[in-house]
Amino acid sequence: MTNPGDIVTSVEISTGARLHFGLLASGAKTGRRHGGAGLMVQNPGWTIRVAVSACDELDCPNDVRLRIISTLARCRAVWPRREQPPPVRIEIVAAVPQHVGLGAGTQLELALVAAWMTLRTGLRRPAVECAFRAGRGLRSALGIHGFERGGFLVEGGKYDDASVSPLVARAEFPEDWRLVLVRPAEVAGLSGEQEDRVFLRLRPMPRTTTEALCRNLVMDWLPAIVEADFARCSAALYAYGQTVGKYFAPVQGGVFADALMRRLAGQLRRAGVEGLGQSSWGPTLCILCESPRSAKQLVADFSNQVRFENCVWTIAAPRNCGATINTG
Repeated sequence: MTNPGDIVTSVEISTGARLHFGLLASGAKTGRRHGGAGLMVQNPGWTIRVAVSACDELDCPNDVRLRIISTLARCRAVWPRREQPPPVRIEIVAAVPQHVGLGAGTQLELALVAAWMTLRTGLRRPAVECAFRAGRGLRSALGIHGFERGGFLVEGGKYDDASVSPLVARAEFPEDWRLVLVRPAEVAGLSGEQEDRVFLRLRPMPRTTTEALCRNLVMDWLPAIVEADFARCSAALYAYGQTVGKYFAPVQGGVFADALMRRLAGQLRRAGVEGLGQSSWGPTLCILCESPRSAKQLVADFSNQVRFENCVWTIAAPRNCGATINTG
C-alpha cells in the first residue's frame, strides 16, 4: 500500500470465494438473527484492475457488466460529492461464477468499493466500511469478514438490519486440506427477490436447531479445525449441513437443493467420503479432502462418470488471508 498523501492512479485487488455452510437462526422473533459459518477459498477468485480514466470504461464479461454499472451508480448517488469515485477504467481479470453459492456478488462489490476508496485516499479502508457504502451485509456478513481476513469464520447474527453481523470466531484452516467444489453447469441457486420471497415463506428456525448448530460449531467443528483433526472436522461439516439442510428442505427441495448433487452426495457417502455440504443455496457441493492428492483422486474417480461429466469441478485451497490490494 501507499503512504497518506501519495497519489494513487491504479489499484489491483484479488479476492477468494466464500463458502457459506448455513445460517444459525432464521425468522427469530427475539434475539439475534441470521449468523452462520463459512470459509474463504483461494479459487475461484476475483482479480480486478481499476485505474483513473477520462471516462468510465468497462472491460468485463457481460454477466457482470450490469452489476458493476449499478454499483457505481449507487455509490455516486449516495456518497458525498467530495468522496465521489472518479471516472475509472475497470478490467475484470478473473471472476467468480455468480449465483452458485460462492458469494460472488459481495466479493466483487467490496473489491470495487475498496478500489474506489483507495484511489481517493491512498489507504485501504475496513471491509465493514466498504460494505456499508456498497449496501452489503443485510443478511450474512461472512463475505465481508472473509474479504477482510480470510479463514474459517463464524458470525454471531444481529439484532437489527442496520448493523453488520459481528465476527465472533475465526480459525486458520489447515493449509494442506482442500475443498472440491462441484456444481452442475448452467444451474443457478436462489438470489435477489426470489431469495427474499423464500425467506418470507419459511417458518422460524426452531430454537433446538439453533442450539444444535451452535454446539456443533463450538464443541466439534472449531476445535477440529484448530487441532487439524480431519476426521472430526469432516463429521462436523456433514452434521452441520444436514441440520441446516433439513430446515431449508421445504423451500429448496431437500437437504441439497439440486437433484444431481443429491445423487452425488449419496454416492460419495456410500464410497466412504465423510465431509461434504452445500454452500449457501447451492447448487455448489463442497467436499473436504485431506490433501491435494486425495482431492485430485476424488475428482478423477467421480468426474468421468457419465451422470457427472457435465458438472464443473474445482479443487480449492483454503484462503487464510483477506483480499490483496496493490496500488500504482
